Amino acid sequence: MRREFAKTILATGSSLALLGSVGWLALRVKPAPFPPHSEKTPGLSTAELPSNLPDPLICGPVTLTRRPG
Repeated sequence: MRREFAKTILATGSSLALLGSVGWLALRVKPAPFPPHSEKTPGLSTAELPSNLPDPLICGPVTLTRRPG
């Protein structure tokens, strides 16, 4: 019984050491850089929101006051 427990502890420790070593080596490898973007980025702008959107939903104890109009 004691010998089986020792084998289990040894196997678990060896597995964790191997897993840690592989993880450490994986973190040491530098990833390849992304290729340059081929398209020109369009200019950013804002858009008007439609006037027929529903009221926003608020969760919690919040008091909302409507603006006239």
